[in-house]
This record gives sequence, structure tokens and C-alpha cells, in this order.
Amino acid sequence: MKIKLKELAIIIEGKLDGNGDIIITGAAGLEEAGANEISFLGNPKYGRLVPATKAGAVIVPEAF
Repeated sequence: MKIKLKELAIIIEGKLDGNGDIIITGAAGLEEAGANEISFLGNPKYGRLVPATKAGAVIVPEAF
């Protein structure tokens, strides 16, 4: 899979904050993700991991 972040944001009807031209090639956990992978914050107790992740993008709840 290869998709621009801005295209992915449209598909999931999400709000994009940042560089939409990043090419996403896969998904991984917050601690494992690399620059071309996307991750998500499914549980607020792991919010502390978001600032340190190397993920190219993170899907978070709007309240985050």
C-alpha cells in the first residue's frame, strides 16, 4: 500500500494537521512505527507515547 497522507485523511474523513504529501506505506504501533507508517491512539492512557513516536502520522481522537 502506498498513499499520500492527504488522500488517507479524505478517505477516513479526518482532519489533517501537517504535511499531507507524506507517503504512507503501512501501519504500526506507536512505539514501532517509522516515518512512512501511520499509527493510532486507541486508548488515552497511551497518549504519552504520541510525542515520542517516529510515525509519519498518528490518528487521534478530536479531543486529543
